[in-house]
Amino acid sequence: MRGVENSINPLNRLREWPLLVSQFLGSAAAGAALSIGILLAEQVTESESWATVIRASGWLAAAVFARPLNELAVRRSRRFAMLTGWILATAGTALISFAASLNSTPLTVAGMTATGAGAAAMLQARFAIAEMVLPQQRAAAIVRLTWAGALGSIAGPSLGFLSPLGRLLAGANEHSSSYAVAAVLMVVGTLTLLALRPPPDQPDSNRQNTSAASRLWRTLAF
Repeated sequence: MRGVENSINPLNRLREWPLLVSQFLGSAAAGAALSIGILLAEQVTESESWATVIRASGWLAAAVFARPLNELAVRRSRRFAMLTGWILATAGTALISFAASLNSTPLTVAGMTATGAGAAAMLQARFAIAEMVLPQQRAAAIVRLTWAGALGSIAGPSLGFLSPLGRLLAGANEHSSSYAVAAVLMVVGTLTLLALRPPPDQPDSNRQNTSAASRLWRTLAF
């Protein structure tokens, strides 16, 4: 068993990197936006009470999105479900940046709700990384993923040096530019997840279909 573990472990470590990097980037994006999220909501609604409700809508949405993303993971794949959540969250983060420049409450609520899909997808990463390793390696793998998320959460609020990029993308509005930076991080994290591949014992069931269209779809829907 030790010989098998040693032979599989290096490959699994390589397969983990898209998860670890995306978890870091997603946590950094959340950290960059979390510190000003309540301020943005207050600016848009001009009410502390409604600002709290809007900010909480993202966490409520994470619970709502958890079930459909889990069902999508069962029907299609873990990777497909996570990518769906990340794409929705990226769109939501960009929408919040746009809503901040317009002071639009409906768009802010819609954006916050969409970001909940990203939170649910990042929670699925724990299952994804556990499925990549042998049972005796799962605890260590989840610890590595947790550390990646923790480091991202620490780094996120310290990304002030990216403010010029945010102003370039979203204008002078401080809240809007901060969410623009978070959206860029989410885009990079989503692209990183495209490199995620299933474990060797989970082959693609449709591998016999060799058309170019099916190969492209398989790449996106692993």
